[in-house]
Amino acid sequence: MGKQNMYDHTIRVPFIISGPGIPKGRSTAAFGYLRDMFPTVCQLAGITVPATVRAKSLVPVITGKTKIVYPLGYGYFRDVQRMMRDERWKLTWYPKIKKYQLFDLWADPHELRNLANDPDQRERMARMRGQMREWFAGQGDPVFR
Repeated sequence: MGKQNMYDHTIRVPFIISGPGIPKGRSTAAFGYLRDMFPTVCQLAGITVPATVRAKSLVPVITGKTKIVYPLGYGYFRDVQRMMRDERWKLTWYPKIKKYQLFDLWADPHELRNLANDPDQRERMARMRGQMREWFAGQGDPVFR
């Protein structure tokens, strides 16, 4: 049926690449989107990326020049799920049932302990909810109208 949840086992698709200039055996946990594969392969092949492409090349991460390309990552599925994450934290919102999930991906990599209602996470929840709302609204997402 497709990828219909925002858990890491679904959204973190491995991108395995080999070739000249690619460090052997190197791996990274950097977040990227599937659409980033196109400008990445273009750059590695020495092909100019068309100006209309909005995705980012992952070459700086692959070659070790930078640790991340996106400080925050976002995901969505229809009008039922919205997600944002940084290197450590992930917030998922289910607008139809008005439920949030907050995971500390370092302490809980399998996303089993929802911290959304933890009093110690109120400040983080408010900040991340605001960031999520701002980004999706800026993209014209009808869920945030």
